[in-house]
Amino acid sequence: MKFHATSLTSPRCLWVVAVLAVLASTTVPGVAATKPAPATISLERIHSEPPLAGRLPRAPELSPAGGWVTYLRASEQDSEVNELWGQTLPDGQPQRLVSVSDLIGAQSVRLTEAEKMALERRRMQGRGITGYQWCGKDDRRLILPLSGDLYLVELTAAGPRSQRLTFDDKEPERDPVCDAAGQQIAYVKGGDLWVQSLDAGAATPAARRLSQGGSETRSTGLAEFIAAEEFGRQRGFWWSPDGQRILALEVDESQVPLKTRSQIFADRMAMTSQRYPGAGERNATVRALVLDVSAQSPAQVLSLPPEAEYIPRAGWFADGTPWLQWFTRDQKQLSLVEFSGPQAQARTVLVERDPAWVEVQEDLRELPTQLRSGKPALLWTSESSGRAQFWLVDRVSGERQQLSHQAEPVPRLICQREQGLVFAGATERGRGREIFELNWQGQARILQP
Repeated sequence: MKFHATSLTSPRCLWVVAVLAVLASTTVPGVAATKPAPATISLERIHSEPPLAGRLPRAPELSPAGGWVTYLRASEQDSEVNELWGQTLPDGQPQRLVSVSDLIGAQSVRLTEAEKMALERRRMQGRGITGYQWCGKDDRRLILPLSGDLYLVELTAAGPRSQRLTFDDKEPERDPVCDAAGQQIAYVKGGDLWVQSLDAGAATPAARRLSQGGSETRSTGLAEFIAAEEFGRQRGFWWSPDGQRILALEVDESQVPLKTRSQIFADRMAMTSQRYPGAGERNATVRALVLDVSAQSPAQVLSLPPEAEYIPRAGWFADGTPWLQWFTRDQKQLSLVEFSGPQAQARTVLVERDPAWVEVQEDLRELPTQLRSGKPALLWTSESSGRAQFWLVDRVSGERQQLSHQAEPVPRLICQREQGLVFAGATERGRGREIFELNWQGQARILQP
């Protein structure tokens, strides 16, 4: 269980650490508490309700303004069905926000085979509500995909209030993401990228298609198999900071070999076909596009060299410049490239090389308080010193400065503060783990509870 590393102000960064500690406990009131197991456990008890392991929270998220922590929790009636729960901070009581029946009544949840495989790649277990996200910055709105449609949930003084946003029974709306202002939502349907207003004054705001050509083998805005399964990138598009453009990856799988695999169920076995790139075989062809949300101008293709086989990460800098990280096929070189100006001119910020292997870069962040060449420095994790450590990178010159000097490799970042970084680090040659605070002078200390 983990939060995504994020850029936070000092108080909210500490909230992340505190909430992580609370949710990691198996004694959270109302979340994982169960009656003590009897001395002798029967086979029937092992497989009955409530689960012996307790109903542990999944997918915890801190709300944008830091007023809520939300998570998925198994239903009291069926431990395989997830509900959305939350509690106000600092000391609110757990409360159920949304259940499946609140949204679709007694209907059964419908999932396409593609949606099932996407959940499997996310390692998401259970049924019911399998994903959600906060929308905007005011702790008021959440977006939930369920049974192929999207729902807007507003947290009001009278309690949660839900609104169905889409009404297509044939094509599911997948991977919804709100813009930073919480005024628009983009999603993938039928292999194309769509955008829809969240204007509260419109009962059912109309959706607009931003890309064309979606098919069984071509999509815009979805993560291809290798990106999701091997690199942990579950998204295929990213909003610009001002909500006017979207950086999207167009995937063509027409040359990827078609493989047949078995699906094993409790009462039967079925065979299904899937585009699967085996070792040494053709991968999906991926292009990076910048789409104008207003649809006033055609898509802009971001130029990459032929050796850019994989795109493990992508996004936007705060000044509205899109960036990509790309790997060579042998993963011995990772390049960070930005695309600036009206013509989206490609410029390599830095290159990471290793004769054996370069890891996926998880911790790229802008650091507003650490200026280099007039721009925020970039946080980068590199093994060039012999073990993974944090580095500061000048975005203009590419010059690097090693920030951390831990005796053990530095794992992933938890969050950043004005005074420095917070991360979970190994101790005692990997036998222990503590939460550290690292200041901008490179001095680390263990955060005491």
